[in-house]
Amino acid sequence: MASVEYAARAPEGLVSELKLSVGKAVEIRDTVLAFSAGLKGVVAIADRTGMPLCLQVTDGDGLIGATVPSVLGKLKKVVDAHKSNRVQRETMAARGIRPLSSTGELLTDLDDGVAVFADKERQEFVGAVAYSGGLDDQGERMCIDAIEMAGLFTDIPPKVEEASS
Repeated sequence: MASVEYAARAPEGLVSELKLSVGKAVEIRDTVLAFSAGLKGVVAIADRTGMPLCLQVTDGDGLIGATVPSVLGKLKKVVDAHKSNRVQRETMAARGIRPLSSTGELLTDLDDGVAVFADKERQEFVGAVAYSGGLDDQGERMCIDAIEMAGLFTDIPPKVEEASS
């Protein structure tokens, strides 16, 4: 638990608030940027309340207008549910629910947003990391790897590689 900061201790019987530090957010951002070398995209990290801690555009060629709102939307969905976008999408699919917006449009940004937990049991939600750009689950994979390298945890199960025969 050395990777998170505790706010001032609450009086006995009350829960203290667990927060993702700006330093840890910058560490995660830098790791995602190293993984995304050569890709055009945006990485953003927010604390458990949805407050953005850092945001970085990897290449500004027309991306700023299109992908910043997208990456912030991904963060918001993770923070609201305390679940990664993929976990939300798979839960809805298992229940036969199509993810729709308030206007009835199919949501397409339920990917590449990853929940961050301070503990292996995934009880202490501390924030979210999202990447917009890249291909398929490339952004999600970069976020997961950066979170784990920072000593934190996600709610996305490890990818099981098929054994070669």
